[in-house]
Order: sequence, then structure tokens, then C-alpha cells
Amino acid sequence: MKILFLCEGDAESSSSWSGICKSLVDQLRTDGHTVEVGDVALRGPDRYVAAAATFSPERHRWGTRYHLSTLPFHLRSRRADRLVAARRQRLDAIVQVGATFQVHAANGTPYFLCCDSSGAAGIFALSERLRRSFMEDFGIPANRVRAIYAGPNFDPGRVVMAPRPRPARHPPTVLFVGLQFHRKGGDVLVESFRQVRMRLPTAELLLAGVPVGQVEGPGIRCLGALDKNQPAGAAALAAAYASADVFALPTRFEPFGIAFVEAMHFGLPCIGPRAWAVPEIIADGETGFTVPVDDVESLTDRLLRLLRDPTLARTMGEAGRERARRAFTWPQVVGRMVEMMDSIPTPDAPAEGTAHVSLAAFKSTIGLARRLGELVPLSELVRRHEQGRSTAALVAVTFDDAYAALSELKEFVSREGIPISVFVVTEAAEAGATYWWDRIDDAFPRIAGERWRAFEAACGLPEEYRRRQPAALGPLRPLRQWLLAAYAGRWPSHLEPALLALERESGLRTRHRSMTFAEIAELAAIPSVEVGVHTVSHPVLPLLSDPDLTREIAAGYAELRSRLATVLPILAVPFGLYDERTLRTARAAGLTACLSVTGGNLAGDAHRYVLPRYCVTRHDTAARLALCLVGVPDRVRRWRGLPLAPYPELPSATS
Repeated sequence: MKILFLCEGDAESSSSWSGICKSLVDQLRTDGHTVEVGDVALRGPDRYVAAAATFSPERHRWGTRYHLSTLPFHLRSRRADRLVAARRQRLDAIVQVGATFQVHAANGTPYFLCCDSSGAAGIFALSERLRRSFMEDFGIPANRVRAIYAGPNFDPGRVVMAPRPRPARHPPTVLFVGLQFHRKGGDVLVESFRQVRMRLPTAELLLAGVPVGQVEGPGIRCLGALDKNQPAGAAALAAAYASADVFALPTRFEPFGIAFVEAMHFGLPCIGPRAWAVPEIIADGETGFTVPVDDVESLTDRLLRLLRDPTLARTMGEAGRERARRAFTWPQVVGRMVEMMDSIPTPDAPAEGTAHVSLAAFKSTIGLARRLGELVPLSELVRRHEQGRSTAALVAVTFDDAYAALSELKEFVSREGIPISVFVVTEAAEAGATYWWDRIDDAFPRIAGERWRAFEAACGLPEEYRRRQPAALGPLRPLRQWLLAAYAGRWPSHLEPALLALERESGLRTRHRSMTFAEIAELAAIPSVEVGVHTVSHPVLPLLSDPDLTREIAAGYAELRSRLATVLPILAVPFGLYDERTLRTARAAGLTACLSVTGGNLAGDAHRYVLPRYCVTRHDTAARLALCLVGVPDRVRRWRGLPLAPYPELPSATS
């Protein structure tokens, strides 16, 4: 993709947008995109005119008026339009960072912003809080706003990947990083630290970004401004992160909070305000703590808890490191941006996966179900089944993987009061990730057969899978079954470059992704919507070790309960693959039922704990659905004397 990246300042310098622009440009180029940068900052006569028109004797006020007033805005917009006009013929997309100008001359080239404009094809918000603001305060449609978050603005090679052994006399150490001392709550932290010091006399506070000597007191050290663009400054800041036990930034105003992300990558538990985007970064009680703004007492309490309990601090720090790896890295940020940019021409590039059905098809299915039976919540259907009561003619509608496309159904589901149950993969919901099977489904039809075979070879697909899989099940079957068998259904990170290259050559990245937790909460607010468990990472459960199996089920359930008021204690089994060990683990986690995809009705020989489901695809006809809903396939199977297999066959070279 050929992208023009516009911002106020040099996008290739860490001075623009706290280094966010540089990180985005670098990662886009790393991913193989061609990126040209454009600086819309005013220079020459335009700069003098804007400065004169916004003059104030107060320097801070003058700077604010210069950046936000109408005349400088129009002058920057004119400069942006000229930059676009000079490159229009060779652009696939325009990315604008910041709201101090507006592109008017896109002329059909999709352009994307980190903030609002009526002509934007999409808006990149740094947080879910900001995304909701665009929708609720400005009326921007949900499908035009994506929370992309941010990554750390430092060389990943400087991150300490494992806790360093502490000297016996290592003092309990708190780290603060920020250039704007008052806005970042430095005064609040210093006051809190003085109270901490009364109870922990050996404690130390490191203030990075604060001039040496600006703040004095027992245990307090100002490290000065540490420039990450210079080797010495970057090394000193990395050393500060590595030497600390706790990171605290009680900021009074924070558009995002990259310093928290950086601290989490270093394995530090974090303490920040219960405001702005910070609660989306810090999982309170899991990766650190959030406290009320300007609350010295609460901040002191949390600092003491972590400094007095090194085991708790390390546990929270490692949980934060894992959370940062999952959600807050620049490859993930750029991936979210590219997914949205690639989704713009979707009318000409529909999703290929047969499991994705349109709103019209969903309405048709619901109409058929209502004519042939009664729609009920899944919880009610399971309750009746457990009690041995009749479930005849009752239909429950479920959705696995919590796809963002469910947003298209919200209005219909809410208006009609349709009971649905949505099953969530918690790792994917952290930031609305895509699933590997959709990426492959959508890339495959757009590349040549020879290129697909080269991709299979690059992945390491054994020849026996290619030769022995049933040809009737399609050309993607060998790779899918091998991924299920060899990697338990988890996409291996070392194959990511090969898949990214395939997507670039196909000209499309799938538009299908998981909902984020915030989007799931919005959906769950509809009275007829229930939310259930679909594990942490969507693996083949029978192929996991006992500890991994327990984590996938129990941690997925716990994560949902920590975020939602009500969660169905029901597990939708990933890929429909389970065994007796899976069922025992689910019961031990407190789940009352499991859902398979074996097909069938809740009657006769249906398992009391594993409930069958029919999987509806966009190729299903009304006649087939009607036969399934009235139980004809079950009756035929029983008439032929074919028992239900106790467990599904696990993937292999021949299955």
C-alpha cells in the first residue's frame, strides 16, 4: 500500500506526537508499505501571519492559540492539500495525525485520521474512551472509528525480558517519567512518597524528565531530561525502568499514556489515575492499580502495598508485561490501522469465509425459526435440558468468536428483542484482533495456485497432509488441519511474515475481527443478549497440557466476569473439539454446559453436559434449515442406528 502520512512536525522524528508518528511510520515501512511523510507545520510568511494573528503576551496562551485557532488551522489545511495534490496519482491512502488541519483535496483517495472530520473514511482513536466519544458526542458511525492504542517508544532491544536479581540491600524504588511535572501529577507523587518514606525509610523515588535539583528530599533523585533519541539518554531511561520496583504516574490529564505501556514492557506494576485512557492500559488489581485523580491517600496505600510485597509487585509486573505484548506493540497498532484501511473497498471484496452471514440472511433465518418454533435465551434452553423438561420447538441462537460484524445486527436484535448468546475469545477481545482462518480464507481466492503452494511450503506443511486430506473438503483443508494438529489451532508467530506477505500480494486483509471488550459491553447492554466463554486464545483444547487447558478455560471465564456484570457459565468449545479431560476441566472451572458443533437437537441421546448445535453458513438453503430445526437429521440418524460418537475425531493428516 502507498500511504501519504501527514502531521504537524517531522513524522520521522521522535519530537512529533511524543514519538507516535515515527513509530507508526517505521512499523508501516517494516510491514512492507511505501510511506511518504508530509509536514504541515507553518513556515515562512504563513508562520509569521499566524503568530501575529494569535499573539498573546502570555507565552503559554500564545502557543495554545497558535495551534488551535481558526487562521492557523486553515493555513495548515492549505499546506496539506498541496502535499496531497503533488502525490495524488500514486496514493492508496492518506493518514492524518492530529486535528490542527484538515485534508480537503483527497478526491477519492481514502484518508484516515486520529480524530474527527466529516469526510474521513475512518478515524483512528488512541483509546476506546476516545472512540466512544466520537460516536456519542459527534455521531460518528461505529464502523468508521477504531481504537488502535499505541506501543512503546523505545528500542525493544533495551527491554529487560526477565526480572533481574536484586541485591540484598536494594531499596524499594518508585519511578516517575514525565517532562510536564505538574500535569503529570509529579507534585502528588512527591507528597505521597514522603508519606511512604515515613513507613519505609529506605524507599527511593526516581524522577525521570525532571531537572536535577528541581525536587529535593530524602530518597528523591531527579534524573533530568533523558532524550530517547540519544544513545546515552535511551540507556539511562532503560536503566531507570530496570532498577525500579513500581511505576507511578498520577497524571491529571493524559491523552493516552505511553509511559505506562513502556513500564509494562519492562515488567513493572503500574499505578495511575482512574481517568482518561489509563484504565484501558492498567488492569486494576491485575497489572497494577488505578486511583482517583489527586488522591494522595489512595496513592500512598497502593505504593505501600506493592513496595512491601515484592512477590505481588513481580506477579503484577509480569501480568502487565504479558498484557503489553498482547495489546500494546507497534506491529499490533499498525495491524489495526491496516485492517481498517483495507476494509474500505469491501463492497468489491466480500469476505470468503462461509460462516459469515449477512444481515439479510440473519433476518431470514430468524424469520424461519419463528415460524417453526419459539426463540428463547440459551440460558433458558440449557436450564430446561438440565431439568429434563421438554425443549421441543425451542430455538437458541448463538455466535462464536464475537465478531465485530455483530454490530450490524445490534439495531435489529434490540428492536425485535431477539435472544442471542455471543461467545468471546478474551485474548482477541483485548484489542479487536483478527483470526488466522479469516485472513487465510480472504487471501486465498485472490492469489494464484502456485503462490498458494509456495505459501504452504513456507509454512512447512507436510506432504502427507496435502495428499491425504479429502479433496472434497477444499484446498484450504490441508493447511487448516495441520495448524490444528501441529500448533493446537494457535497461529505460530514465526509464520506471521509469510502470511503478511501473502496478504500484501492478494491486495486484501480481512475486515473480520473480534469485537473489543468495550464493544462487547455495548452489545451486552441489550437485554436480550447473553455473553459466554470461548477460551483465552481459541485452541484445540484436547491437545493442551493440563495447566494450559485449565488456563484457557478458567482464565477466559474469569476475565469475562471481571469485565461484564453477567456471564453465561457455558463454554462454546473451540473448533468443536473436546474430550473427557476438557469436560472435567470445564466443570471444575464452574461451567454448567459445553456447546459443540456436531449438529443435532436436544432430544433423545443428546449428552447432558455437551449440547449439539447446527452451524449455519451463508450457503445454507431455507429448506435445509427447516429440516434441521424440526429434527429430521436426528431422526434419520437414529433410524439408521448410528450412535453419536462420544468425542469428535481430533485433526490429523487424514481427518
